[in-house]
Amino acid sequence: MPVPGTMTAVWWETLQDKSLYFGIPQVGIKDINGKYLENQQLEPDYKVPTDYEIVITGRDQQLEKAVEVLLKELE
Repeated sequence: MPVPGTMTAVWWETLQDKSLYFGIPQVGIKDINGKYLENQQLEPDYKVPTDYEIVITGRDQQLEKAVEVLLKELE
């Protein structure tokens, strides 16, 4: 399913007052056109909705679809 654009690595810090917790952006990821992925929704090639009743059994439908697609490429 679509993924919100959060492709920035953040270093989390505190000061002497441990109630203050803040993040410092360290690395931003760019797409093949050089545009940062932050705040851009990423659309997968195959959208596979997650069915709660299947997830609680330990199966991952999205991973299963990825394996299916890759196995077809091997044929």
